[in-house]
Amino acid sequence: MFRNLVSAILNGYKFFTMRRSMLLCMLASLIGSSYAQNSPGIPVISASAATDSVTIQNPFFNNDLTDLFKTDIAELPIGFIGNKFQRFQIIFTEIKKSDTSSSTYIIKGKNKVKSNVCDFTGTANITNVTFSNPPTVTGYPKAGNIGTLTGTYLFKEDTTQKHVGTLQGNFMIRFYQSTDKKITIDDWTINSDSTYSNNQYIGTWKSYDGKTTQTCNFGTLRIPESGDLDVGRKEFQPNDKYKDNGWQTYGSLLNTDWWKIK
Repeated sequence: MFRNLVSAILNGYKFFTMRRSMLLCMLASLIGSSYAQNSPGIPVISASAATDSVTIQNPFFNNDLTDLFKTDIAELPIGFIGNKFQRFQIIFTEIKKSDTSSSTYIIKGKNKVKSNVCDFTGTANITNVTFSNPPTVTGYPKAGNIGTLTGTYLFKEDTTQKHVGTLQGNFMIRFYQSTDKKITIDDWTINSDSTYSNNQYIGTWKSYDGKTTQTCNFGTLRIPESGDLDVGRKEFQPNDKYKDNGWQTYGSLLNTDWWKIK
């Protein structure tokens, strides 16, 4: 009788373990699919706190993914800082893969708030990659995979400049991998999908003296977690109530290559 009881318990445990594994696989698949959708309101990205460098063992990370992090001058990221949605501009001027970690990319760039321009350097650390089939919408190829990178970033502004601190948080980048394994940014529907967004960064800016911490989010074509700032239907359009917070010249010819000004 005792042997029968032990056998029943073990069989029940094996069944529970099998069901648990199936549920975890289904959940991972659903998460991958949700990230592959084109939406300005991306899911909250959960990842470990940003650090200068992490090492994640994943064969996919042996690929050079530098191009996926690039900021396109034709479509520079749109961003805000603070609870009054002050306009935040940013550009990555140099990106290279770390020599010591396949999942880490070293990034240099500049950002601008009002008339204050800061140089920064830091890292983006990939913590996860998921794949899903391309959506069945016009514009996507039928073959290949849509991939999503998620991870953390930490950018440190130049301490010799004014109003400086650190930018850190989580990011999401969506890409396309063709059947011949070529990897490119997922911009298949950039001209046809009014809700297209990519390269989404959600985080904070914290002054070096620790006295000020502000929300600071940015992304391509749309800003994640931007409240009532974005009122555009076909493209990003700042709410008139915030126009005096740096948005007066958004989308106009008055915009300059501010990162080139000495």
